[in-house]
Amino acid sequence: MKNKFKLILIFCTSIITIEIAVAQQTKIDSLNILIKKDQTDTAKINHLNDLSWELMYNNPDTSIIISKKALSIAKQLKKTQKIKSKFIANSLGNIGVFYHIKGDYPIALDYYLKALKVNEGQNNKNGIARNLSNIGILYKDQGNYQNALTYYMKALKISENLNNKKEIANQLGNIGSVYYAQACILKENTIERDSLLNKALTHYFKALKIDEKLKNKRDIAADLGNIGLIYDDQKNYQSALTYYFKYLKIAEDIGNKGYQAIALGNIGSLYTETGKYYSAHTYLFRTLAISDSIGNTTLSEQIYKLISTLYEKSTLTLPDSIGGKTLNKEEMRLRALHYFKSYLTLRDSIFSEENKKQLVSKELTYKFEKKEAATLAEHEKQVAVTAAENRRQRLLLWLIVAIAISVSIIAIVILHTLRVTKKQKKLVDEKNITLNQQNVEILQQKEEISTQRDEIESQRDLVTEQKEHIELIHEELTDSIIYAKRIQKAVLPMENYINDFLHEYFILSKPKDIVSGDFFWITKMNSQILLCVTDCTGHGVPGAFMSMLGITLLNEIVRKEDITKASDVLNQLRKRIIESLKQKGIDNEQKDGMDMAFCAINTDTLEMQFAGANNPCWIIRNVELDILNVELEKYLSFKIQNSKFYELKGDKMPIGIHDRMNPFTNQIYQLQKSDTIYLMSDGFEDQFGGSNHKKFLSKNLKNLLIANCQLPIADQKQILETTITEWIGNEEQIDDITVMGIKI
Repeated sequence: MKNKFKLILIFCTSIITIEIAVAQQTKIDSLNILIKKDQTDTAKINHLNDLSWELMYNNPDTSIIISKKALSIAKQLKKTQKIKSKFIANSLGNIGVFYHIKGDYPIALDYYLKALKVNEGQNNKNGIARNLSNIGILYKDQGNYQNALTYYMKALKISENLNNKKEIANQLGNIGSVYYAQACILKENTIERDSLLNKALTHYFKALKIDEKLKNKRDIAADLGNIGLIYDDQKNYQSALTYYFKYLKIAEDIGNKGYQAIALGNIGSLYTETGKYYSAHTYLFRTLAISDSIGNTTLSEQIYKLISTLYEKSTLTLPDSIGGKTLNKEEMRLRALHYFKSYLTLRDSIFSEENKKQLVSKELTYKFEKKEAATLAEHEKQVAVTAAENRRQRLLLWLIVAIAISVSIIAIVILHTLRVTKKQKKLVDEKNITLNQQNVEILQQKEEISTQRDEIESQRDLVTEQKEHIELIHEELTDSIIYAKRIQKAVLPMENYINDFLHEYFILSKPKDIVSGDFFWITKMNSQILLCVTDCTGHGVPGAFMSMLGITLLNEIVRKEDITKASDVLNQLRKRIIESLKQKGIDNEQKDGMDMAFCAINTDTLEMQFAGANNPCWIIRNVELDILNVELEKYLSFKIQNSKFYELKGDKMPIGIHDRMNPFTNQIYQLQKSDTIYLMSDGFEDQFGGSNHKKFLSKNLKNLLIANCQLPIADQKQILETTITEWIGNEEQIDDITVMGIKI
């Protein structure tokens, strides 16, 4: 893969930006003044942390000392535990960042974990997400991509729960950078590498979509640059150039010279790769001018390497400062090498100047207070003591090793002497020989048993590791399905909306899995209440997808197109389901669809239209028996009623592709006050259970409804729920269960 300027750690919430941070002396001086002037502990902590961040690239050791001073003050704060913990966690996290920049990864990880523990103790979700993200960055920098992904995913989950859009975008970008880093270490033109690049591209586009809504130009630029890199690696050069130029435009708008240099450098590199050498020359020298102006020596070094590559590949004329004439390939290669070496001299002078700046910065920074100077001296003394102790321990270790070697040599000499002595002795009798042979066999068996035990332990560890990995995958999958359940619940009619036009009703919904393939739908159009209960093909996630499709299409048909005739609604729905699923009616095709009971009730006339796809509508009407009242009215305070049961059957075909595709029948039924309508899926009647492990059956459900139809509607729901729960018992629920009851 060709050399490029990669946007590393663009999205990290607390580490490393694109440009190398150069401490501004005026800002350092003003922070020193504030530290002396402001006597409040919390303000002093903030100023110390700001100063440490200003110095972190030029002098991370100094930043660590300053942050430890801030941590010491934070631990002494006389504030509430929540406020105190926040300052302590911030200081610990900052120290971790500075050790991270130094490359002391084990120490950095230790401080990140300490900060995480403090934030977890106070349930500081934002702080926890930030710490998890930094740990992910640390693992990524060490090439441990699996651990990096794990921590990024955890940070992303917390940010999603907090609905923190900016952090969601950051973590999506971080995850994309891991996939990209993994792809970069693989050979080109492999399926695995292409898959990783596509995953990275998907996450970068998701981050871009969020950042565009937030209108954060800096992050938008980073997203565009990262997308350009992916297209560049995929050799989709036209798309790569498009995104590089978009990236450059925003970098110029916000005045970020570091971003501008990287965009120009990537464009120049791409032009070199595609043989457009004159354009490459223009963009690479624009990049060089910017990188020199901001003192970014690392970027300048990369530019000189790319210029060398350009001159080796092309027959361009060198700049006038070198002496311009057209050269052959060998002369061009030598000139390119000379040009790169001239940069090395320049770099050394730049580094020398940087060292001078760092010395001046250190001197000005630590003159602000004698106490801070004493702290530094004490730290250096402690480092010296620690070094001396380490030397003493190493000396002691070598002494122990020497003694052990001497003892081993003596033991070998003694062993050798014993063996010579044994050879000079007479052979032992036959019994002793047999005993020795048995001892040898026992030892061999013991070693075999030990080896087998080690193998079993190794297998057990492997199984444990695989189990933990599977549990993690299961947890992430379950979380995703639970999130899908919230989405599915959100598209169903809300209770407060239904209560506006229905007063006595119940909806019993018992999904087999977390999400359901059953759904109910209720709306009001003018003087009509339209409602249905639907059973989609399958259950769980596949059924949930079908239910979401059904709800969406019903809203379009009824609310947007104002179709309210029951049979027309089902006909239109079947047509659109077939179109959406691209069903052709060919052999062996999956016949996905749905069964439905649909009603349209005129609230003025109580006339009801019904159309059904396999599923029926049940109506129970209570009729008073006045003849009996004459005899019993002196004993009873209520009228005795008799229940009549009516069933409107649906057409024997589903909503979807089927052998039979006739128009659905529109049935008209005149309702009366106090009638109760029941719509249901087949989950209740098909459920196995009871003492004989049989289906509940439709007739038993009818009898149950008739027996309890005179009770309040809420009590009917409770009886249905209790009955089916007891019926299932220790059995497994086999399908989604939905029953709707409405009293007119």
